[in-house]
Amino acid sequence: SFSSLAKTIMSIVDWVRERWSAPPPPAAPTMEGWWIVYFGIILVSVAMQLLTTFGLVTWVTKACKRRQKLRAATHTSEPVAALVPCFLPNEKDIIFDTLQHLLTRMEGVDELDVYLVYNTPKDMPELEERLRCMAEDKHPPGRRLFVTRVPNSKSKAENLNYVIPHLPHTAVAIYDADHHPDPNSLAMAVNYMMDGDWDCVQGSTYIRAGGAILKFLVHAEFFVSYFVLLPIAEAVAGTGFFAGSNGIWRGDSIRQIRFSESMQTEDVESSVRAILHHRFKFSFIPECQSGELAPAGMAALWKQRLRWAMGWDQVTLFHAPGFKLAPLRLCCGLYYLFVMRWLSNFCVVVVLVFNSAAGLVGTYRAAHGLGPLAPPTVVALQTFSFGLYLTFVCCTWGFALVYGRSARLLSGLAVYFVLCPIYIVFCAFQLVVSLTRVLAGSTTAWVVTARSAPAQPLLASQNTEEGRGTLTPPEVGRDATCLLVMAGAINGAAWGALLGAILGRRTVHHALFGWVPFGIGATTEIVVDGRDVAIGLVLGVVVGALLVCTVATCRRPKKERVMSPPAALGG
Repeated sequence: SFSSLAKTIMSIVDWVRERWSAPPPPAAPTMEGWWIVYFGIILVSVAMQLLTTFGLVTWVTKACKRRQKLRAATHTSEPVAALVPCFLPNEKDIIFDTLQHLLTRMEGVDELDVYLVYNTPKDMPELEERLRCMAEDKHPPGRRLFVTRVPNSKSKAENLNYVIPHLPHTAVAIYDADHHPDPNSLAMAVNYMMDGDWDCVQGSTYIRAGGAILKFLVHAEFFVSYFVLLPIAEAVAGTGFFAGSNGIWRGDSIRQIRFSESMQTEDVESSVRAILHHRFKFSFIPECQSGELAPAGMAALWKQRLRWAMGWDQVTLFHAPGFKLAPLRLCCGLYYLFVMRWLSNFCVVVVLVFNSAAGLVGTYRAAHGLGPLAPPTVVALQTFSFGLYLTFVCCTWGFALVYGRSARLLSGLAVYFVLCPIYIVFCAFQLVVSLTRVLAGSTTAWVVTARSAPAQPLLASQNTEEGRGTLTPPEVGRDATCLLVMAGAINGAAWGALLGAILGRRTVHHALFGWVPFGIGATTEIVVDGRDVAIGLVLGVVVGALLVCTVATCRRPKKERVMSPPAALGG
């Protein structure tokens, strides 16, 4: 009959519709077991991101308020000294250009005395005579050059300590031998320092010349560091620090300290000591810019960054036990800058490698009607974390449009953020190497960074030597060992999480419309199980802490070592 035929046709239509439509997505995993550990990992990283976002908002507000004021600060009548510590013969091909730049290109400074303080392992009559002749030459009005060889010096710190006590100037700027500060930067920094009652203001650095690839990438990295990360750190910590070059000090303040001759990063160590002992105030002023040469190659870049990492670890191990004696706000700030930087590196790994990828995958799966791979709370937190990271990226681009305005910088930032996961893994590996060398006591060599040489060497007849100074690092005592165990556990957590992500990868196949057989039109998706990440993290914490304890126990003699103060503290 007709009704029976209609029922049959409707049954066929319902069967086709049921088969054609995709099956309902599977139920989301429940928050239990290792998912709770994974949720805790994400929660810690989001907490650090919120702290960073607070610093970012504070810095943006501060930058907007002072921008017009800095533009008007184009002249200073204060007597200024510019110190250029130099190691010869390594920097013989660049030092003359730097001196000429400081003597002729700096604007808005009425009185500027340039001091070249150098050390060399051997006499270089031709070069040293040329430097003396340059000092005796006639210079522009208000400009003088003084050349001093520091006897028995083997480091930048010794060169600075030799000349600083004798400087009568109101302001003292320190530039590395390859630095060419922007013409108005020195006057801007001096005015900002005097108006704000700062003891030291730290400018920013960009790459002015060097190999194409390193110039391109390091330039973008420096912009992110100096224009975004360091001002954020100051906003959160309540203090900045001296970064070694393009830093401008009050004369009365810098004469009260001496740079450590036993630390890999004498600049950061002097800053911490000045903050703890003298309550000096430091601030970042990235608008005060100076160009430097890129490292000569990847090997030179690795040595430079490893020296920085070891220096920060040394300063943390030596000074962190004394942070608790500072006022509460300052104590928290110093812990954030130094001790928490190990945790910050771990959180950046979580944000870039896990949260950002999970945010993209979650968006894709939601758009295609696929079920979540993690509990809804974890997915929501990771998506929120990804949004905070996008806010950071957008603000960085905004700063680049305001302060950079160059195609090289904008394109470099694009490549930088694309390669950021690789970069942060590189930094994590560098931290492991640094902590291992500090723990093993292998930090006695201070290596001068090899820079990209100019096209026309000034004195090609002189041989270039690798600059190495002998340092006597502080011993690893009980308090420092506890910090090393914590650092080892945090770094172990980062590498354990990465290993868990690699081993926990699996491929999920999605049939077309959920039912088409034989793989016709099927898609595949590579997913990472957060539970495997959590298991790897826990194992990494245990392994990292045990390794540090084992090495420290093997190194410690029968009598407990006491961390001796670095040489030449002097205040």
